[in-house]
Amino acid sequence: MHQIRVHFASIEHPLAGDRLYQRSRFRKADTLGLTRQFLHSSRLGFYHPQDRRWLEFFSALPEDLAKALSSLKPK
Repeated sequence: MHQIRVHFASIEHPLAGDRLYQRSRFRKADTLGLTRQFLHSSRLGFYHPQDRRWLEFFSALPEDLAKALSSLKPK
Protein backbone atom coordinates (compact mmCIF):
# COMPACT_ATOMS: atom_id res chain seq x y z
CA MET A 1 0.00 0.00 0.00
CA HIS A 2 2.85 2.40 0.74
CA GLN A 3 5.42 0.91 -1.63
CA ILE A 4 6.65 4.15 -3.21
CA ARG A 5 7.00 5.84 0.17
CA VAL A 6 8.80 2.86 1.73
CA HIS A 7 11.16 2.50 -1.22
CA PHE A 8 12.15 6.17 -1.30
CA ALA A 9 12.67 6.20 2.47
CA SER A 10 14.85 3.07 2.26
CA ILE A 11 17.20 4.77 -0.21
CA GLU A 12 17.36 7.91 1.97
CA HIS A 13 15.14 9.98 -0.35
CA PRO A 14 11.87 10.25 1.58
CA LEU A 15 8.94 12.17 0.19
CA ALA A 16 8.58 15.73 1.40
CA GLY A 17 5.75 15.93 3.90
CA ASP A 18 5.77 12.20 4.68
CA ARG A 19 5.54 12.08 8.46
CA LEU A 20 5.19 8.30 8.61
CA TYR A 21 8.33 7.21 6.74
CA GLN A 22 10.65 10.20 7.20
CA ARG A 23 13.45 9.65 9.65
CA SER A 24 13.75 12.37 12.26
CA ARG A 25 16.74 14.03 10.58
CA PHE A 26 14.73 14.47 7.38
CA ARG A 27 11.64 15.56 9.29
CA LYS A 28 13.61 18.39 10.91
CA ALA A 29 14.83 19.53 7.49
CA ASP A 30 11.35 19.41 5.91
CA THR A 31 10.33 23.06 6.11
CA LEU A 32 7.82 23.17 3.25
CA GLY A 33 4.84 23.22 5.60
CA LEU A 34 2.93 20.55 3.71
CA THR A 35 0.04 18.76 5.37
CA ARG A 36 0.46 15.75 3.05
CA GLN A 37 3.11 13.98 1.02
CA PHE A 38 4.55 15.70 -2.01
CA LEU A 39 3.41 12.93 -4.32
CA HIS A 40 1.55 13.71 -7.54
CA SER A 41 1.03 12.02 -10.87
CA SER A 42 0.91 14.61 -13.62
CA ARG A 43 0.33 12.05 -16.36
CA LEU A 44 -1.18 8.57 -16.45
CA GLY A 45 -1.62 6.40 -19.50
CA PHE A 46 -2.82 2.88 -20.15
CA TYR A 47 -4.53 0.71 -22.74
CA HIS A 48 -8.27 0.30 -22.23
CA PRO A 49 -8.81 -3.32 -21.13
CA GLN A 50 -11.65 -4.00 -23.60
CA ASP A 51 -10.89 -2.14 -26.82
CA ARG A 52 -7.14 -1.60 -26.33
CA ARG A 53 -7.36 2.16 -27.06
CA TRP A 54 -4.53 4.16 -25.51
CA LEU A 55 -5.95 6.50 -22.86
CA GLU A 56 -3.92 9.29 -21.33
CA PHE A 57 -4.86 11.66 -18.53
CA PHE A 58 -3.11 14.81 -17.34
CA SER A 59 -3.36 16.64 -14.03
CA ALA A 60 -1.83 19.98 -13.13
CA LEU A 61 0.21 20.27 -9.95
CA PRO A 62 -2.16 21.16 -7.09
CA GLU A 63 -1.83 24.65 -5.67
CA ASP A 64 -0.33 23.57 -2.33
CA LEU A 65 2.39 21.53 -4.05
CA ALA A 66 3.11 24.28 -6.59
CA LYS A 67 3.50 26.77 -3.74
CA ALA A 68 5.88 24.44 -1.87
CA LEU A 69 7.91 23.89 -5.02
CA SER A 70 8.14 27.59 -5.83
CA SER A 71 9.39 28.28 -2.30
CA LEU A 72 12.50 26.22 -3.16
CA LYS A 73 13.39 28.27 -6.24
CA PRO A 74 15.79 31.18 -5.87
CA LYS A 75 14.05 34.55 -6.05
